[in-house]
This record gives sequence, C-alpha cells and structure tokens, in this order.
Amino acid sequence: IYNSLHPVSERSLQRLLETFQNIFKSKKFVIFNIESGRLHVLNVRQRETVFAEEVTRYLQTLEIRAVCFHDEINLTDLSTLVERLVKREKTEVSPNFVPAYLKNKNISTIEINSELAHRLFEKNTKYRGDIDRDFTVRQVAFEQLGGDLLRLSELYDGNDKVLNEASIDFNNDIIQYLIPE
Repeated sequence: IYNSLHPVSERSLQRLLETFQNIFKSKKFVIFNIESGRLHVLNVRQRETVFAEEVTRYLQTLEIRAVCFHDEINLTDLSTLVERLVKREKTEVSPNFVPAYLKNKNISTIEINSELAHRLFEKNTKYRGDIDRDFTVRQVAFEQLGGDLLRLSELYDGNDKVLNEASIDFNNDIIQYLIPE
C-alpha cells in the first residue's frame, strides 16, 4: 500500500470515497470490523484476497478492530488515516494510538474501535461475501428492522436517535419508506 500522496493511492482513495458516498445514500456509516482475523465491511465478511489480507494486517498491527466512517468524511480525512496506517516509523503501538492521532488532526468523521462500530457489528446479522444472496438495501434493511409490529411502529414514529438506539444504521428516510411495506 502506497502512502496517500502517491498518484496511484490518490486515485484509489478517490474511488473509495466515491464508493462510500454511494453507500451513504442509504446508510449513515461505513464500518470495517476485524473478527477472527477476517475483514468485514458493512457486516459482510470479505473474500480472502491479497488486498483484504493486507488491509487486515495493517489494522491488526495498530490494534484496530473497528473503523467507523461517518457520512461527512472527505478525501483529506481518508488520506490522513491511510497515511497513518502505512507510515513505517517506530512508534509505541497502543489501542489509543490512531484515535489520538486522528483527534490531534481534528478528524471526527472516522472513529477507531468505537462503541458504535462494535455495537452495530455485534447486534446486526453478519453475512458471508462468498455466498450468493440478496444484498439489496431493501433486504438488508428489512433484516435489521425485524418483524415485531410494536418495534416497527416505534421506529416509524422515531428519529435518528431511535434508530441509533435500535442499532439500525440506515438513513431514516429509507426506514420511513420501507416500514409501510
């Protein structure tokens, strides 16, 4: 993985940000988690590839188990994180190293090992990316909503805070559109 100033890295980060922006049309966060040495993105276990293994290795080296990207993220914030991940300087690695680095750079759009990232991962269904299934927004949102009518009515009358408390990471507009179905 190149540093964030390399031309190949810049183009890759721009494409990644564009992908994130497409996801943010329906979700509030993009979350990466490491579980049992495997990378999960949006609760979907990624296929074993050189890229996924490399990302996993970088995250594990810095004791990062979860990364939560907020919908306000920009290219500068993303580049700053990647720059920190690939830096090869000797530093004392601790669980607070990267979060402190991001805080020092005034970046609030990326959370490392946050309660939110862990809760959304643990409370929602985990999928395997190597198995064919329906990963549409509609299907995954319905799985997060469940079928309890009382819960659905609370969510329908709720706001982002209610959705957050219910560990639902879809945008409220999407939920309001789907619940009547």
